[in-house]
Amino acid sequence: ENCPYSMYDCENCPYSMFDKFHEYYGMSEYGDEWITAAFEQRPTAFPRSENNNRLFSAESGRFTYDDVGRAEAIKIGTAFLNIWMAAIGQMERALDLCNQNCDDKGCNVGSASHWDNAVAHYAGAGTKGGSGDDSVGGHLLYGLANKRCQDFKTCGESSDSTKGIAWVNIQILHAFNAGLVRIKAGQCGPVRSIKERIEALMLVPLIQSVLRFNYLRVYARSQNDTARASATSYAAAVLPAVSACNETGARIIAEYIDYDHTGEVTPFTRIKAAFEQAYACMGIDGTKIGGIWNATNRTYSVDAEPYVSREGDQVWSTRSPFAVNQQEQDAKEKAMIFFCLILIAVIVGVILGMLARTNREGDYELVTDSPDGEDIDGTDSARGPVELEMQQRGLPPRVH
Repeated sequence: ENCPYSMYDCENCPYSMFDKFHEYYGMSEYGDEWITAAFEQRPTAFPRSENNNRLFSAESGRFTYDDVGRAEAIKIGTAFLNIWMAAIGQMERALDLCNQNCDDKGCNVGSASHWDNAVAHYAGAGTKGGSGDDSVGGHLLYGLANKRCQDFKTCGESSDSTKGIAWVNIQILHAFNAGLVRIKAGQCGPVRSIKERIEALMLVPLIQSVLRFNYLRVYARSQNDTARASATSYAAAVLPAVSACNETGARIIAEYIDYDHTGEVTPFTRIKAAFEQAYACMGIDGTKIGGIWNATNRTYSVDAEPYVSREGDQVWSTRSPFAVNQQEQDAKEKAMIFFCLILIAVIVGVILGMLARTNREGDYELVTDSPDGEDIDGTDSARGPVELEMQQRGLPPRVH
């Protein structure tokens, strides 16, 4: 769908998250402009010129990205400046179409379909792996979260492991399931808060990515264009949300994200602090961002330790608030399946019983030498093997 019409100019638009991006870049087609500029090797042409990226152009001199860097910017821009926002747009559209307290079982089919589309734009071809699974991967934002949780030690149900599914992915999947249950039940009101929680959770792997690639540039002295372009591109996908809460903080991040860091360590700590000042306003529990984990030393990297919560901060319970509801829903579905299986078994048993009875009655048909069952001399000649068997079983004689 075309972003200007589906997320900015529709009846209930502008949608809240999209509006932050529109305000920051000054245009609806910001994602397309980012990618096109990288392909054409020119600076971006955002109306908000202070937020333009000039590093795609040769005018930037030695800071210009090479082909590898621009390719990285295109890939990240496609997935996280465009497809991620499409996931949010699908959730918003589901809310627009949700019919509150509908009695018709299929009245929210359209709304549920858009909600499912949001999951597809979030996870791509599907989710894979499980808790404790080293092979966890995935696509799009789901896949990115599974990568970053290994770097920040935020995998697993307790958000304290480097293995398994990202904690934010577990939370997001629970929330998606809870939203779908409510949409189908016509309980549209609570879905708005579910959507907002999903949005906040989705920002976590983007922030982690900005911090990781900036840290590599500052401390690991990684000056290759992949690290540079990655840091800048991930920042482009999250800065509008930061700016809506703390415009000064967003400017600090933008200023230092592609700074010439050779011999300079302060830019990373400034970027990290700028994010931390915006967490509460963004609806993010900063402690769930984690810290950059040094697997060799089995400790957090210098200056990249986890955020320490402060008074008034957003707090996310380690356990999903939607997990219980989903378990109840699963239990109901299992109970319904069990009931259906029992009902099918009873019906099949009745049918088999009727067939068996019919077969038994067929076995008891008597074969006579005359239509009357009597010989010409008047003696009963119908007593044959079948009747003898009936007599042995204590069954009454068959009368014709």
